[in-house]
Amino acid sequence: MRQTASFAAQVEPPADDTRAVHARIVEMAALAEQPATDAGFAAIALSDPVPAVREEAIRILSERGGSMAAATLAQALEDPSSRVRKAAIRSLALDGGPQAELVLSMGLQSPDVALRRDLVDALGMLGSGPAQRNLPPLLVDPDEVVREAAADWLAEYSHAKEMR
Repeated sequence: MRQTASFAAQVEPPADDTRAVHARIVEMAALAEQPATDAGFAAIALSDPVPAVREEAIRILSERGGSMAAATLAQALEDPSSRVRKAAIRSLALDGGPQAELVLSMGLQSPDVALRRDLVDALGMLGSGPAQRNLPPLLVDPDEVVREAAADWLAEYSHAKEMR
């Protein structure tokens, strides 16, 4: 079976351990407990200037679920911080809900090689169907790492199918 590093291991720990950042994360968590709208929380989640706060907000939003979660996670895939992007990908892959495949596949056209590589793993983790629907075009991706990752996942599911 193919071994991949877990997304949890890939998400970097917050680089800024100041009290102010921790206080903002606590405020964000408290706000999530209020009967505020998902849209209001999502707007706050993506607008904080500190990546660690945005990352925590993504985690909270993903736990809350709801109609805005997938849309907010899709927006987070364009965040300037790789930590926030990885947190969004991880949340989508772990959720595996009906919107996850759609949101993850939308990012495959990104010029960011690292993002495409992470999306390949996330789609592979969703299962054979999402992998077979979305990964074949990446077999001709301009980046070798992305091509190899797509080929690995497709081979894994092909091998599993042969074993039945």
